[in-house]
Amino acid sequence: MAKQVRVGMVGYKFMGRAHSHAYRDVAHFMNLDAEPVMVALCGRDEVAVREAAARNGWQGYETD
Repeated sequence: MAKQVRVGMVGYKFMGRAHSHAYRDVAHFMNLDAEPVMVALCGRDEVAVREAAARNGWQGYETD
C-alpha cells in the first residue's frame, strides 16, 4: 500500500483501545487502498494518554 491515511483519535479508554486494535489489524481482514498510520491519540490526562499511546501503538499523543 503506497497511500497512507494519517489518523488522530480522541479518547483512549475502552473504545480507544478497541479502535486502536482495529486500526492496527484492519489490513489482515480487508483489502485497503490506503494504510492507516496511527499518528496522535488525544485525552485530558497527560500521564494516562501518554501510557495509552505507547501501549496501543500510537506515534504520539496530545492533551489539547
